[in-house]
Amino acid sequence: MAFSSLCKTDPLLDFIRDTYQVVPLRLPDARWRPLALFTVDRHDRAVRYLGNARELFGGPGPRVETVKIPHVEYQRSARHEWGLTLGVVAPFISALLGIPLPDLEASVTARAYRRTAIQISLGRTSRSLASVLGIASWLEAHPLVLPAPLDPRAALYIVDATVSARELHLSTDSDRGSELTAQLAAAIAGSAEPSRLARSETRLRITGTAPAPFGFSCLEVAPSADRTLARLHLPESAPRAAATGVHLPGEEDRVQLAAANELTEFDS
Repeated sequence: MAFSSLCKTDPLLDFIRDTYQVVPLRLPDARWRPLALFTVDRHDRAVRYLGNARELFGGPGPRVETVKIPHVEYQRSARHEWGLTLGVVAPFISALLGIPLPDLEASVTARAYRRTAIQISLGRTSRSLASVLGIASWLEAHPLVLPAPLDPRAALYIVDATVSARELHLSTDSDRGSELTAQLAAAIAGSAEPSRLARSETRLRITGTAPAPFGFSCLEVAPSADRTLARLHLPESAPRAAATGVHLPGEEDRVQLAAANELTEFDS
């Protein structure tokens, strides 16, 4: 399933959605980048990657700017049991450090630790953005035509921005916090440079070799009768299909996929 729930409410996810109008990701995936094209099936909610719009043009796309967004690191997730956060944490560590998926399940999820509460925060965050005007002007100047064998019947979206982090912070204030952070560091140390890990009694900071995407924003694309991608639909304030319009003062509307507490990933 493309959408999975972390919990009913989470301050970190709420902050990411409300402040940056981005959809949180369950798995870091390099395919999430500006101008990526994907579909969302209204029935099974499958999120399927089609490719990057540049592949239909064969030349440079609109300008993409990358800026720092430091405010994210001051936000922490809600406290979740460690056993329930593995599916989010392990893939993120793998993407940050460029290592095989660490077997945290076997290393640090003994019965004594599974119920330990832990919080997640992100550091050294940045946003890569192609403006809506830039994308619209590019599509007008270079009409992109969907290949004939491709007939997406689901809604079609184009990514205009991604947000990424170079650091993952794990913290706990439980009685077993020191043991858990020590076990976590030991489980990763064999595959990562020691300088990438910084541990205190109740906190572990993991610094990546490359940014890992944790969210994206997108716009709906409406193919014309001749299969040309020539029109962008800005969402309305009322819910539509699998998306809800969101508006922040001074910014264009973006599409918000799924529920506020759900994380997104490609189905294939």
